[in-house]
Amino acid sequence: DSALIIILIVCFARKNEEEEMNSWDISYQKAEEFVNKLNLTEKVNLLFGTQNMKGSSNIIEDESEKQYLCAGQIDPFENPKVKFKGMCLQDGPAGVRSAKGTSISWQASINSAATFNKKLMYDVGKAQGEEFKKKGINTVLGPCANMLRSPQGGRSWESYGDDPFLTGICSKEVVKGIQSSGVIATLKHFVGNDQETYRKASSSNIDLQVLMDIYIEPFYRAIHDADLGAIMTAYNSINNTYCNENNHLLEDILRDMLGFRGFIMSDWWGVYSDHPNTIKSGLDLNMPGGYNVNSNDEEHKYDNYGREHSYWTHLEDYVKENKVEEKRIIDAATHIIATMYQMNQMEDFPDIDLYKEVKTEETKKLQRIAATESQVLLKNEGILPLKKQKISKIAKS
Repeated sequence: DSALIIILIVCFARKNEEEEMNSWDISYQKAEEFVNKLNLTEKVNLLFGTQNMKGSSNIIEDESEKQYLCAGQIDPFENPKVKFKGMCLQDGPAGVRSAKGTSISWQASINSAATFNKKLMYDVGKAQGEEFKKKGINTVLGPCANMLRSPQGGRSWESYGDDPFLTGICSKEVVKGIQSSGVIATLKHFVGNDQETYRKASSSNIDLQVLMDIYIEPFYRAIHDADLGAIMTAYNSINNTYCNENNHLLEDILRDMLGFRGFIMSDWWGVYSDHPNTIKSGLDLNMPGGYNVNSNDEEHKYDNYGREHSYWTHLEDYVKENKVEEKRIIDAATHIIATMYQMNQMEDFPDIDLYKEVKTEETKKLQRIAATESQVLLKNEGILPLKKQKISKIAKS
């Protein structure tokens, strides 16, 4: 009996030690040591990336080159004091984007929500995370936790419907699954992004109680119940201030009230100016930016691709001109590196290869199970077949 008690005590102590070593506090300690070894240029270079959405288009013709281009990347750099391999960020909620059929095309999240099966959603998230990691992708740009408010919402299928509780449970399980594989999950779009029409010019005006109870509820669950690693801001404004420039939203609510400890990134080309406030707001990572990248002029649309055209190329100058405190740069860089430490990505992470074959018979079977369980049967109580007058009434409504 004494020997058994000793064994149990040792096992319990080891378990506590492992949990402590995996805590955010330890990850931040490591990140602070890492960032302290960087010069200002290297710190700034962690905060904005190269965008490679053109990699899936005809701009790059060499297919062998495309397989090493993520939707966004933080570039590696050489420093004898530290080792940094860079970060690859890739869509998304339906699986690895631009993979040329080498990954599972997972069903829409709105279908997964219809299963009401928490274990299944966790298993799908875990399988997705494993696929991303095998291809050398650090950060999954998903899942999506926006509320379905408009049937015309272009991203509605990526989320889990109009119920904040259900969306929170689904988001939590998928995030837990993804991150169990050592890949960072990104819950998006924070917040109030419920339509596509004029999404970069619209403002979702929401009072605090409704904002917290409905729109932020899924993010809260993923932060507290799934140890969420990253959040992506929305294109739209909240109460007439752009989400990625909204200090009240990002610092007061997300950091202070919700206790979020990962990093906050913009949506692609979601930073709209080079004003110093875009970094002061609490945004950590500008992905990626460029002055004319949203132009409708097809001939010149891609002229400003690449990190050299990002608005945040000015950050180093802003620090030197005392427009931005270096502490804000250090905090943002530390948030990013700490998250990578938290997911054990700073050493021995796979090289990028989007075309690496990762489908297995097990994942194919899992997708079939998910598709089967997502089917919803409705009971016909005299509605069908539709009569002519009912058709007319539906059309008019």
